[in-house]
Amino acid sequence: VDEGGGITCWDDCSPTITNCTISGNEAVWGGGITCWDDSSPTISGCTIEGNTATNYAGGIYCIYSSPTISGCTIEGNTSGWEGGGIYHSSSDSNSILADTIVCGNAPNQIWGDWTDYGGNTVQEICPIFPGACCTGNEIFCVSDVEEDDCLFWGGQWLGEATSCDECPPPVEPDPVGACCIGGSCLPVTNADCFAAGGSYAGDDVACTDAGCPEDCPVDANADGSIDVNDILLVIAQFGATCP
Repeated sequence: VDEGGGITCWDDCSPTITNCTISGNEAVWGGGITCWDDSSPTISGCTIEGNTATNYAGGIYCIYSSPTISGCTIEGNTSGWEGGGIYHSSSDSNSILADTIVCGNAPNQIWGDWTDYGGNTVQEICPIFPGACCTGNEIFCVSDVEEDDCLFWGGQWLGEATSCDECPPPVEPDPVGACCIGGSCLPVTNADCFAAGGSYAGDDVACTDAGCPEDCPVDANADGSIDVNDILLVIAQFGATCP
C-alpha cells in the first residue's frame, strides 16, 4: 500500500486506538499508521513494532496531523529515508507524547516537532526491563532479574515487567516414610524403598513407629525371614575365614 500499512486515518478522521499491537506491516509512507489531513487519533497502550516504510515513517507518519500518543512502545521500525519511529511532514504536525518509549528504530527515532508531556524514553538502544526468573524448588522465583542473568543460571525468564506471581507452582518432592529392610529402618521414599526390596511403612511414618522387625542373627541373607535360603547361604560360606 502507499500510506498506512496497518491503519490509515484520512481527512479529519481521529479514532481512538487502544491496547493494540501493530506490527509487520509495509507501506511507502507510514508502515504502521498514517495520519493524514487533520486526522489526529488518540493512541494509547499500543505496541507499534517491526513495521517498514519505503520512504518515510516506519512507525507513524504525520502529515498535517498531530496524534496524541500515551503509554505506547514504538520499537524496531524502519524507513528508507527519515522517521524510523515517527515522522512529521511539516510544522503543522506535532505529536503529543506521554509515557511512551520510542527506541531501536532506523534511521532515527522521531523526525520533526513533537511535544513532550513527560515520562518518555526516546533513544537508539531500547531499555532493558527486569522481570521474574523461575529457578526451581530451592529458590523458586527471583524478581527484578534481567533475561541474560536468569538464563545463565538455568532459570526460566517470564519476560519484562513480570512478577513472581506468574511462576508456575513448585513441584513438591515425593513424601518420605519408614522403610524396613534387612532388619534396619531407613527414611526414604516409597519408590526407593521398593527398589531396594524393602517394606514401606507409609508416608511420614517415623522409623520409631514403623514396627520394623529387628535384625535376626540366623537370618543369614537379611530378607526378614528364616528359611532354606539362609541354610544354603551358610553352607556356601562354610569353611570361610572371617576377617
